[in-house]
Amino acid sequence: MPSPPATQMLVQDAPSRLDPATATANATGDASPAAGLAGLAGVPGFRPAQVHQCVEQFGPSQLSPVAFQIITLVGSVFVWVGCGVGASDAGAGGQDQAAVPGQFAQLAVAMPPSRLTPGSATASTLIRPSLESHSENVAKRLSTRFKMQAFVSISLDAVYDEHLPHIERRLHALVHEAMSASAQSAAPAPTPNSSDRLVASAEAAAQAVIR
Repeated sequence: MPSPPATQMLVQDAPSRLDPATATANATGDASPAAGLAGLAGVPGFRPAQVHQCVEQFGPSQLSPVAFQIITLVGSVFVWVGCGVGASDAGAGGQDQAAVPGQFAQLAVAMPPSRLTPGSATASTLIRPSLESHSENVAKRLSTRFKMQAFVSISLDAVYDEHLPHIERRLHALVHEAMSASAQSAAPAPTPNSSDRLVASAEAAAQAVIR
C-alpha cells in the first residue's frame, strides 16, 4: 500500500504572556494555565509547547480519516492518534459506527534507553481499556528513536489494525517534522560577528560625516 501524500501540519504556539482578560480572571481567583507561562517567559531555556495537528486518510474511503496531534515539550513529546471527522462520517448522519471521532481510549509512556536499560526504552501503560498494547509499543519505538520521553495515545478501533504499520510510519515522520520545527523556533537569533560590527560602525561614521 503506497504511503499517503504529505499533509502540512497546523502548528499552534502556547501563549507566552497574559492578556487583559486572563489577568482579570486571575485577579478573581479563576486561574489559567497561561499565568504560569507568563511567569516563565523570561527563564533561560524555557520554550512554550507547540501543538501540531493534521488529518490524513488511510485505507478505503469508508473509514474515517486518521487525526494526529503532536505536542512538543522540552525533553518530551505527547502524541494522540485517533479518528477524525471526514466526508465518510457525513454520509452516516454524522455518526461513524466503526469509529468514535476524538475519543481518548488509552495512554502509555516510555522513557529512552539509559545506563540502567541500554538499547531499549522502558514503557508502561497508564490507561488500557483492552488487552492490546499498541500505545505502549509505539511509545517505546518513538522514545528509542528520538531519545526522549514519549506519551502516546493510539485511540483507534480494531478496523484500523491492518493499517497500523502505515499509520505508525507516518507518525514517526510527523514527530520528526514537529521536533525540527520546535527546535528552529527555539533557536536564538544569530548575533553579529566582529566584521559585521565594523561595517555597521563604518556606515554610521559615514552617515555622520554626510550630515
